[in-house]
Amino acid sequence: MGSEQSNKIMSQLDDLIEHKKYVLTSCNKMSKWLFANGQEELAFKLLQRALVHDNSKFENGELIHLINLSETNDSLTNADYIMTDADKRCIELHWKNNRHHPEHFSCVENMEELDIIEMVCDWYARSLQLGTNFMEFVYTRQENRFHFPDKMFSMILKYCNILLN
Repeated sequence: MGSEQSNKIMSQLDDLIEHKKYVLTSCNKMSKWLFANGQEELAFKLLQRALVHDNSKFENGELIHLINLSETNDSLTNADYIMTDADKRCIELHWKNNRHHPEHFSCVENMEELDIIEMVCDWYARSLQLGTNFMEFVYTRQENRFHFPDKMFSMILKYCNILLN
């Protein structure tokens, strides 16, 4: 393995570890709200998910696929970014392995509440990590990518507001 490839892997690992810290903090905040609102089982399940969030990136060569995302892919910081087919091929293994991504499902309506909460915590964690506008990202992605049904999007907004307060 060349030094350039090693550097890319180490950079991706650094980002992943930092992201996992933000996700754990976000899920912890959400779980406290869930506990306080009588949803203890959901709170415990969320914390279990937080502890293994994105661990698939350490398996099945998933990290190498993610390194191969196009150099111009700024989908984490630009909600308007439209992924290329090549980008999608690089990240589809990650989507397949992680229920907190809407792309995991053939129909977003199949997402369970726990999947939605982890997704919101993931988005919030990335916004904190990258210094982006969380709610702008949520609304833009709803408009140009996910198109969640109204009832589902209302649930997403509810959990977004919990994290913001």
